[in-house]
Amino acid sequence: MATSGLLGFFFLEETHPHLQDSRNVGLEMSQWLFQKTMKLFGYIDTQKYAVLSSNGDDDIPLRCTEDIEFAAVENDSSDADKDTITAGKSPAKSAYSGQVILQILAASILGFHKVSSDVIIPIFLGQDKESVSDEKDSNFLYFITGFGMSSPMISNVLLSQAAVAILAQVFIVPKLIACLGPLKVFRWAVFAFPCLYCLTPFISQLIHPLSTILILIDLWVKAILVNLGYTASSIL
Repeated sequence: MATSGLLGFFFLEETHPHLQDSRNVGLEMSQWLFQKTMKLFGYIDTQKYAVLSSNGDDDIPLRCTEDIEFAAVENDSSDADKDTITAGKSPAKSAYSGQVILQILAASILGFHKVSSDVIIPIFLGQDKESVSDEKDSNFLYFITGFGMSSPMISNVLLSQAAVAILAQVFIVPKLIACLGPLKVFRWAVFAFPCLYCLTPFISQLIHPLSTILILIDLWVKAILVNLGYTASSIL
């Protein structure tokens, strides 16, 4: 987390059209450190200097007065056209455009799904798997049992979910977005989460081998959906 924060502060540039002209302190500091490091190792940026011929002034191109005056007139006309175009554009009032607001809402929806799953699933996995004998407790919609997993088993399950998320981000997410498009992928990811939430509690009612396999598949699918949703939302 510290490494990602430092990389974002020093190397990322502003992409918002209304804030691209603002000062980027982190990028300026990274460029300053880069120049100091190059000077420390004896590197000199030769692009700032012009190369002159050793033959004298023969190789230096000379321009007549008429060409200079004509170029000055062209520059004045182009500057006037740029000023007219700039004046015709309305000034930006706020950085929160409609697309930015939709992006914030999309990230909030995905964050709600992810955080709620991360909080509930470990408790659900660690809940004792009790044998139900009462008629009220035997109701299929009355959820009182979990999987009875120990802490090492829960950590292994969550570790497998993280591994699947990494592999999906590399191999599955780019292909699905390229095939279906970011908008359709984002819609599928957002609407699939509530369906999985409704199906997850029923998994603990099944027999032991099948319930463990299905809860693993459930967690892996949720990890893939999170990656799909965040990546598609960033593209949109």
